[in-house]
Amino acid sequence: MKVFLDEVPLSGEPLTISEAIQAGARSAELVGRIVVNVSGDGRALAEAELNGLHEASGVIAEMRMISADPHSLVAGVFGDACAALQTVKQLQAAASDACATGAAGAVFEQLAGVLDTWRAVRDALDKSASLLGIDLATLVYDVNGRSQRVIDQISALSAGLERLRAAVQSQDWSAVGDLLSDDFNHLADQWSTLLEVLARKLNRTNRS
Repeated sequence: MKVFLDEVPLSGEPLTISEAIQAGARSAELVGRIVVNVSGDGRALAEAELNGLHEASGVIAEMRMISADPHSLVAGVFGDACAALQTVKQLQAAASDACATGAAGAVFEQLAGVLDTWRAVRDALDKSASLLGIDLATLVYDVNGRSQRVIDQISALSAGLERLRAAVQSQDWSAVGDLLSDDFNHLADQWSTLLEVLARKLNRTNRS
């Protein structure tokens, strides 16, 4: 099997998919990068498919991998998360309006989008920190010259979600609407600031 990383052929010819991926990952790591895309015989391979072929031999003649700088990659992820937070404010406003009508079905429909978006944003932070080996419990960032702790924003989101869950369970639509229009809009602004600052910090790290 011929293996290429960023169009550069790797020495040796691994026999299995697993060996090829390990060779690519080691070569990328040597220059501070990670493998982000894998294709076999000109076709992109998803992670699930790669897992199924892990120890297979002879099924792919040529594998090509693309690497990326992890800091730039995470900065891009944070940028996408910031855009999602602007969208979630619109979803929260729509859900809050639905609460005013007392239409539970409409509220639940809008809430699904709100919760899915927040879950994705939280997941992006967790996975990015894991990728870069960052301890979120000790990570700090500066806003207008004042030091802030990331863990405090995580705790605030968890507490807000718990209050929202309790209000929905008790069908207190007035409380749900207030939480969405006030608390969660504030959270969206705070998390946008958090992610923007971290993205800028990562971009500076990448340039240094």
